[in-house]
Amino acid sequence: MHSMGVARIMARRKTACLKRPAQAWLDAVLSGRTAVSLVHAGHPLYAEPFAYDLRRTIPHHLIYLVLGGACRFTFAHGTERVDPVSLVWVMPGVSYEIDATDDMMPADISDIRFSVREDDRELRLAEDFLHVRQAGRLIEPMELAVSELTVSSPFHAARVRALVALVCSYALDRSEGPARDQARFNNAQQTWLLRYVDKRIDQRLNSALLAQKMGFSRDYFARVFRRTFGLSPRVWLKRRRMQRAVTLLLQPRLRVAEIARRLGYDSHHLFSRQFKQVYRCSPMEWRRKT
Repeated sequence: MHSMGVARIMARRKTACLKRPAQAWLDAVLSGRTAVSLVHAGHPLYAEPFAYDLRRTIPHHLIYLVLGGACRFTFAHGTERVDPVSLVWVMPGVSYEIDATDDMMPADISDIRFSVREDDRELRLAEDFLHVRQAGRLIEPMELAVSELTVSSPFHAARVRALVALVCSYALDRSEGPARDQARFNNAQQTWLLRYVDKRIDQRLNSALLAQKMGFSRDYFARVFRRTFGLSPRVWLKRRRMQRAVTLLLQPRLRVAEIARRLGYDSHHLFSRQFKQVYRCSPMEWRRKT
């Protein structure tokens, strides 16, 4: 499906849903009377432009966090352009299209699919979707959702419920009005930063260098960076390398030591240790599980 062609998947059945106002929906998630489950979580890096025409009624919530490139989501009412570090939350039973065929940068998207069921029906908002700009603070929770699928724990269900509540409450808060925070990087600055880092992912980048390249003092850059992405530059850079590592691990012929070298690590042991800090399993364990 990851090609220039348009993939069409027709609906087999209609999704049965209960619609709730935002606060009532969130209260239901937190109350425990609903069954909350994580169906899928991933971080694909699409090397080529793509277009999806999803005309089936998917019976789950879908959240896409665009980290690089840009996409257009088309719904019944019209089209939304989704720029880097923006989020789209699609409700169950809503058909839509994703188009990323015009941008020069590969689409870098983190996505999760989850279910919230009450009385054996999916519980959703009245809106068909939410579009949240400046959603950088959700990068870490989305990555935690990805790692949650690879870890067995007696507290798995509690963590999934907490992650869904965290991501969705933030999306609801940001979608209901303008940001109340101070200065943030605009879309053009975020796009430049993502492209600059991704092209030099094997180099020893740091906050001082990025601040200089963007024409800011180091302290100001660090403050605005944290407001924009929700992480310090140092932590964000490490996680960016790990996101690329996940993509490379999908190539079975690449040894872990070679992946570490491509990401600029002198030691594959250091690479493996940092990977485990982010995803709670070693690169080889991740490869076996996925």
